[in-house]
Amino acid sequence: MSEQKTGRGHAGKKRKELRAKELIGTRYTSKDGEFEIIGYEGNTRVTVRFTATGYETVTSMYCVQQGRVHDRYRPAICGIGYIDDRFPVEPKIRQKAYMMWHAMLKRCTDPDNHNYNDVTVDPGWHSFKNFFEEIQQLEGYDRWLTERYIALDKDIKVKGNRVYGKEFCKFVTVGENAIDAVARKMEKQWIAKQHKPKPEPVSVLSVQW
Repeated sequence: MSEQKTGRGHAGKKRKELRAKELIGTRYTSKDGEFEIIGYEGNTRVTVRFTATGYETVTSMYCVQQGRVHDRYRPAICGIGYIDDRFPVEPKIRQKAYMMWHAMLKRCTDPDNHNYNDVTVDPGWHSFKNFFEEIQQLEGYDRWLTERYIALDKDIKVKGNRVYGKEFCKFVTVGENAIDAVARKMEKQWIAKQHKPKPEPVSVLSVQW
């Protein structure tokens, strides 16, 4: 009996090796781009890697053949953002964080939004997963979770900052954000006025009487 089990086990292992040899290295395409099978997990499960981003995932051969494999590293949001791997979070919080993340990316990539032409997003925050994990460590996060009119601010913590990222941002009230924006605008106008060339004084001797 044990010899029969051993024989079946050996045959099964051999079939798996042959199937792996047959599949590994083959390439397919989905709407997210080209990917390659890099591993065979048994039955109909395979590991694939997307050529453009290096994203790896385990999926079924049915999804592979139907082109239903998704690259979660593909920058499909505003040209730079990507969802990344799944992570556990309450749906309402996920939606709230996603809307904030998407609005941030949109502000920084919209060529018509001239106030943000020189504002960038830290590459780590191009990933929605990483963005969500890091904003939980920011000052004011608990207020953002439970209160209304709390915004993600990049200007108050580090004066003159033009980057959205963990080191530069915190959560503030919409009122605090507005007050700071007005103060920065007034300061900018004052500096511009100081650098404006003053008109040459008219000499009394040059006046024609």
